[in-house]
Amino acid sequence: MIYINFAELKLSEAWEKDAEEAQWMTRCTCPTTRNMMVDAHSNIWRDARIKNALKKLSNGKCWYCESKDLRADKEVEHFRPKNEVKERKGEHKGYWWLAFNYKNYKYSCTFCNQIRVNKETKESFGKGTFFPIFNEDGRAMTYGDDHSSEDVCLLDPTLRSDTMLLSFNDDGSATPRHTKDKRKRLYERARISINLYNLNHPDIKEARLAVAEVIEGLIDDGEKYFDKMALGEDTAMYAFERTSEMIAKLIHSKTQFAGFARAILKGHKDKEWVEDLIMAH
Repeated sequence: MIYINFAELKLSEAWEKDAEEAQWMTRCTCPTTRNMMVDAHSNIWRDARIKNALKKLSNGKCWYCESKDLRADKEVEHFRPKNEVKERKGEHKGYWWLAFNYKNYKYSCTFCNQIRVNKETKESFGKGTFFPIFNEDGRAMTYGDDHSSEDVCLLDPTLRSDTMLLSFNDDGSATPRHTKDKRKRLYERARISINLYNLNHPDIKEARLAVAEVIEGLIDDGEKYFDKMALGEDTAMYAFERTSEMIAKLIHSKTQFAGFARAILKGHKDKEWVEDLIMAH
């Protein structure tokens, strides 16, 4: 998961006007038919103008798992569910008042967004309409309630501090950065997010391992060329520069699985040139 800067989002004024109109019509609708009104305006979040704008922020990567071509089609996902909340099924009609608010949108692959069941283990993964919070008494239930004060469990890629709560194991699996003993709340947020965002699907783990193999090889090459530079070999400097550039591309925020590549690189901070490369990017 890489930080997504909403400040870089460039919205179409025409789209914003359409979204405001849909929001106004939904607010004026009878509560019993409000969800139908939200769905009737699904063209707002499916509109290419907003979808492409969100897509551009991550260079086409899913904001949660960082896949670009590996997983299924990407779509605009509502961070806070629009029509129901699984944890309060039957009670909560969804955050309908945020259905047309771009700040509630995430660019997500369907593996992260939609519920999928493992046929062998019967375990379910995918966010769906789940939106867990630590204190249910503090959940915003309707328009006018302060949803910003909710104690949210799920990691939000538009919050830089949230993207720092994930780490990775040697087998390519995502894991909480903090331990349950020392930072229980941070641990739980990461654990819940890894499960609901389906971040450890076998295909994703395999793809991460492929990245690890490439970047580990480049780091080995970089160390070799760096040592030769110290001995004054003329060609070593150019070889080291090329290797550094290739590593820099792998950890660039717009590259697929950049967060994982950065984690691999940080494991080699004992090499003086690696730390300089990390600081430069």
